[in-house]
Amino acid sequence: MVFGVAEDLDLSGLVDKTLHSISIGAQQLELTFDDDWSVYLQGPWQLETSAGQVAEGKRESLLLTVDDLKPLVGGIVEFAAPMPPDRITLEFGMRGRLTLIDDSDLVESFSIEPIGVVV
Repeated sequence: MVFGVAEDLDLSGLVDKTLHSISIGAQQLELTFDDDWSVYLQGPWQLETSAGQVAEGKRESLLLTVDDLKPLVGGIVEFAAPMPPDRITLEFGMRGRLTLIDDSDLVESFSIEPIGVVV
């Protein structure tokens, strides 16, 4: 497990991947992309739309906020980058920018497969 987001985290494999689905688990959301790429959300996130609207998901209410992420389904990741020390961002063009936030030293906030990153 990694604490924080490394400056040299390579997220280029997510670029040009389409988000196909969002699955709801007991304590996480799974975002499924092309070519067996997945992002598992256990912690907070923020979505900013192209219109400037902001939606947030928090660890304690993660599953209640899944509807806010639905506009991203079918979208293509145009840009993905680490934002050290505690965030990564995925840009979906006009659909919005999703920021994943590491808020804990004790438990996972998000993970990315197949590259095996756990933050």
